[in-house]
Amino acid sequence: MTGEPSQTDLEARLVEQEFRLLRIVKNWLAYHGEEQPKHLREASTLALKSLAIRVLVGFLLLGGTSGLAIYSLVLAHEANALFKAQNNLLRAQADEVLAVTVNPHANGAVRVTGYDFGRLGSVVQFPWLLTISNTGQQRLSVTNYRIVGHKGAVYSGLDGGLFDHEMRPVSFPLVLQSGEAVELVILVGHMIPTDVIDRFPVSASGTELLDTVLTKHLAAQGIDVFGNRVTAIGPDGSGSYTFHEPEKAPVFTFVLQTARGTSAIAECSKYGIPRVDSP
Repeated sequence: MTGEPSQTDLEARLVEQEFRLLRIVKNWLAYHGEEQPKHLREASTLALKSLAIRVLVGFLLLGGTSGLAIYSLVLAHEANALFKAQNNLLRAQADEVLAVTVNPHANGAVRVTGYDFGRLGSVVQFPWLLTISNTGQQRLSVTNYRIVGHKGAVYSGLDGGLFDHEMRPVSFPLVLQSGEAVELVILVGHMIPTDVIDRFPVSASGTELLDTVLTKHLAAQGIDVFGNRVTAIGPDGSGSYTFHEPEKAPVFTFVLQTARGTSAIAECSKYGIPRVDSP
């Protein structure tokens, strides 16, 4: 199955299938020179030849003026279809299409911040994967992003920064060519109950606490990072577990914007979209 015609093909076909006498002559005068684009020069010449044949056929075989009119109506219908195809192509080229997806299952280092909000808990940043894609027909520049916490909350430590896979900070604008995508690491700050943080493993000096290590450690104690009661399953604390009740986890909203004002939004939680909201 063939795709939509290219812009060059559409231009040539529109000129070639022109049915108005004055427009045909005008196109030929404008494009017949050697310095003009080849596809337009050839199309305007074919249109002029077609006009001559149309006039001859109309008058000799189809009853003069009436035959010419019928043939012109057929060409007019074809030209309208070409105009529609061209408009669709130009619209696709003009529109930016930015897409973003979030994967909460990156096994990176967890950061326990110094942001303590008392009974609400303290902020712990978890590494997630953020994939930004340019699915449109033109280059775009991502100029900024923001994270919105659960139920619209904004607090210190919520956004731990955007990094490449070597944990080097990403700078803006982020330019993406048509069809290009980039996967980045974003640190998302979660409010974790103090009594859960107290049960975090004590890491040796200079070592990182990986998300999977933390998950296994807490699952062996019958809880997850949010205090949900779980039962560890699998061999030797594999990190897999089942919930005693529908899990609760905060949902975060990620908003990205381009220089032209195009936005993309994604929502995610540590367990995808939870069945029950956190209080």
